[in-house]
Amino acid sequence: MALIKNFEKREPVRESVHGTVDCDYYTFQKDDQQYIQFSTYGSRDRQIKNKQSQVFQLDKQSAQELIDILQTTFKLAD
Repeated sequence: MALIKNFEKREPVRESVHGTVDCDYYTFQKDDQQYIQFSTYGSRDRQIKNKQSQVFQLDKQSAQELIDILQTTFKLAD
């Protein structure tokens, strides 16, 4: 599990679209700070079904940075 503090743009080593997985999320407060946590699960072909694969958290600062990246990348309206 990791709390993402910042994002850094890099050049891709190779470009490929990965298989799909499910992701759930929840929000919580700790020490007067708001967080969101995302958990992804292995593919449907995985040997152990519904096993959590990756977990990451965002605080307000990293969430705003991600929003900015998404708006720029996909040309989304503010």
